[in-house]
Amino acid sequence: MTHLSQKKCILPDESGEALEGNDITHYMAQLDNSWRVLGDKYLSRVFNFPEHEKAVSFVQKVSESAIDEGHVPDTFLSYGEVKIVLQTPEVYGLHENDFIVAAKIDKTYRESFKGK
Repeated sequence: MTHLSQKKCILPDESGEALEGNDITHYMAQLDNSWRVLGDKYLSRVFNFPEHEKAVSFVQKVSESAIDEGHVPDTFLSYGEVKIVLQTPEVYGLHENDFIVAAKIDKTYRESFKGK
């Protein structure tokens, strides 16, 4: 099975439905356990950094990756902290795309920022 971080986002069709229950649990198992599902509609995680500059750099890397996927999260930056919120408006809830982008964000964090 292909890990989410190696998949590409697809445009959900207008008849697409939001993920629920077991599907969400299946995808959550592939993400860092810091991610939270909020009301089956949003996927959210907070990242902490020792310096504001590292937080800004992380936001830039997340933005570049998300633009490449065509699925950009809401990103909130404060001193040394970044909050990411994902949702797919076309299905008014969570879609596989949200989990793909979250997995890519996890990978970026692990490879570029964790422990630095």
